[in-house]
Amino acid sequence: MATRLDLAEAQLLGWSNGKHGTFLTSLIEGMGLTLSEWNKIKSQYPSTLTENEKEEIDDYFMKHGKKNQRNE
Repeated sequence: MATRLDLAEAQLLGWSNGKHGTFLTSLIEGMGLTLSEWNKIKSQYPSTLTENEKEEIDDYFMKHGKKNQRNE
């Protein structure tokens, strides 16, 4: 479960990436998002992402998925 500090860090990361026009894949890497977490987000949370953005994230994990897993 995320703490308030974890959530604050995530929001600051999002703001910083938005400010600098960072690529979506850089945001994924910066937050340390795992494939398992991404699948939960897709299935359990409403999304403001476009279908193309979701596909970009799916493609990222197809290429990097196993390398980007941490013990969950």
